[in-house]
Amino acid sequence: MKKKLSFLIKIFIKNILIRKILTIVIPPISYVLNKLIPPISSVNLNDRKGAIHKAWGHIFSNHIEGDYVEFGVYKGDSFIIAYNEYLVFKNWLKGELISPEDWRRAVARNFITKNANFHGLDTFEGMPENNEDNITFSKGNFFATLNEVTIKLNKAGIKDFFLYKGLFSDSSNELNANISGVPACVVQWQKDGIDVPGQTNRLL
Repeated sequence: MKKKLSFLIKIFIKNILIRKILTIVIPPISYVLNKLIPPISSVNLNDRKGAIHKAWGHIFSNHIEGDYVEFGVYKGDSFIIAYNEYLVFKNWLKGELISPEDWRRAVARNFITKNANFHGLDTFEGMPENNEDNITFSKGNFFATLNEVTIKLNKAGIKDFFLYKGLFSDSSNELNANISGVPACVVQWQKDGIDVPGQTNRLL
């Protein structure tokens, strides 16, 4: 049983690695492969990764321009997931460039140059004083330094990202100066005492 499980895990990992290499290095072969063998997808996952996957799927399917903005970065895990799911659809779009169907190639050419920048806002001081009366949200929890998160995102290979330290009211002007010339297309927030829904309206 253990040998069979080990064999299946190796096949699973090998499948992912082969797909990644082909998608980046040889888009035409990747396109054919994806048509013959459906890729392992996050679309049916009812978790954070699945939600972000669906969000990017909507953005790419409807050709919506804009940046990604995350309120409450913590250690950067959601940020990294969002970037990786973005790349899934970006690489899929590259495959559409060599589709045998003219309209698919035309759509891909019009949207392939639209790149999203990634923005993360956090105090990087942990949870502030609050009246949640919940140990999970106690003052100081969810602490990670700006430098720690920056190093982690760089190691993850994320490009074109901006991190803002402080409350939204302190960094909104800098965010507005860095964000693309169109509204944000994906906004994610964690509960952190900031009036994020109200502030989000200013980005959409």
